[in-house]
Amino acid sequence: MSSTSTTGGNPLPSRIDETNTLLREMVRDLRTNGQDLRLVLAYMERDATRLRQDLADMVAKSAQLREELQTSSKKAQRFKERNEELEEVLDLRTDTDHPGRRDDTCTHSASASSSGSSALNAPASVDPDDEPPDCPEKVGSHKEDAQALHFPSW
Repeated sequence: MSSTSTTGGNPLPSRIDETNTLLREMVRDLRTNGQDLRLVLAYMERDATRLRQDLADMVAKSAQLREELQTSSKKAQRFKERNEELEEVLDLRTDTDHPGRRDDTCTHSASASSSGSSALNAPASVDPDDEPPDCPEKVGSHKEDAQALHFPSW
């Protein structure tokens, strides 16, 4: 038995035509998809190149910031050490001028203006030679002292 249609025509050529049409549509779709995929690939490659450049820029900036941070840390450490040295100098100077006293205020004015209400607490007369050496009337202002010790003037 042969495969024939009821109209008496040969069904094989129509199926071949349908298959050819279907194959042509599939090839066209594949070519279109291939072009689309090539476009997508080109965009992805361009983005990958841009991202690599951005990453390289970020790595360079990170290295620069790390170097600045190390420099700042070293500078802060030097300031801290210098501050400690200056505090030691100030302590030594204060201890030498007035052993046991860390008070930088001048007591000359207070004792000179004392009214003698208590003879035990205030001297009867104030001798200018008995003034403490850190009194501004004798030594100068604390600003001058700070400049002599290389304190920054704030």
